[in-house]
Amino acid sequence: MNGKTIVFSCFVFVMLAAANASALVGSPSIDIVLTNQTPYPAEPGDVVTLGVEVQNNGYGAAENLVVEINVTDPFMLLPGEEQTKTFVKIGASKSVKTSYKLHVDSHAVSDNYKIKFFSYQSGDTSIKRMNEISLNVQGNPNLIIEDVTTNPGRLNPGDVVQLKFRIKNVGTGSAKDIEIQFPNTTYLKPVLSTGEVYIEELGPGETRDVEMDISIDSSAEQETYTPELTISYRDEGNALATDTKIIGLSVSGSINLEIIKIEPLYERNILRIEVANKGTTEAKSLEAKLIIGNKTIDIDYVSQLKENRKTTFDFPLVLKGTGNLVMDYIGPGIEKNQVSKEIVLNYEIPSSGNGTLTGAAVIVVLVILYIFWRKFRKKK
Repeated sequence: MNGKTIVFSCFVFVMLAAANASALVGSPSIDIVLTNQTPYPAEPGDVVTLGVEVQNNGYGAAENLVVEINVTDPFMLLPGEEQTKTFVKIGASKSVKTSYKLHVDSHAVSDNYKIKFFSYQSGDTSIKRMNEISLNVQGNPNLIIEDVTTNPGRLNPGDVVQLKFRIKNVGTGSAKDIEIQFPNTTYLKPVLSTGEVYIEELGPGETRDVEMDISIDSSAEQETYTPELTISYRDEGNALATDTKIIGLSVSGSINLEIIKIEPLYERNILRIEVANKGTTEAKSLEAKLIIGNKTIDIDYVSQLKENRKTTFDFPLVLKGTGNLVMDYIGPGIEKNQVSKEIVLNYEIPSSGNGTLTGAAVIVVLVILYIFWRKFRKKK
């Protein structure tokens, strides 16, 4: 190769390099970046706003630049939102901002989704630049209590009952490490460890059946108690959350009818039976039937007998015999109840003391009169 050839080759190389450099220096370079997401994270069912910035990081202006958003499931552009936007001119090292409103499908799962953007010069789709931004979706759990039942169905003081309920996640995200605790109150207490339940995970729409053994204090009154269940869990962001749920447990109270005294009233020809309610709630429409030797003697009635109170029933006097005092009453649940108490009678009518006293008084009077009569005769 001679010197002229070398010089010519160098000249050509320099010219081509200069041309390429000139083209490079004058070309735009487009990037699309996320500036904000509202709300963040987005929850399934939300409308989310994406703020983006179209940046020209090149050394030449971008003219008639078309930006196209590629929206796929689980997102949808809201009506009125433009899928493609055209920017007349974005100067070198300049940028413009724009935004898009998307609806997040209610069944979307928690994830970081990629949203694609394409940019190209208007009228020329052969050369497209693709950028991706991340859209964060995170569901929130929402735990509710439903279908609360007890076994037995009627709650009485002193009972140990099995509490059953269903916990359901009606939210849009999973709840993990769920702990459910029954409170230890004055009248309601969990039996040993059954008052604490652990559930590893509960996804959206999922349910779990829960059972707890609860002791009702013997001093509990007829009342609807409202214990608060404490529920703690971790959401999909691993944040710890605590909630309380109130349930209603209706304690009926107990009725305990006992005979405390049987008394014959001879002068009135009445047998009086005293009955006490040693329970924790009143007995209504209390009817007492005295049956001696398979024969109904009579029936007495009171409209109500409150707890820790007593009443009396009067029947025709019966001195001897064995039978029952049968008591029918209405309980707190408007249910009819009956209790029978054994009766053993063994009485004697006492001898009359009035005739004896009268006879003694007559004798005393006669003796006094006799003494006075003797003294009177001696004086004569």
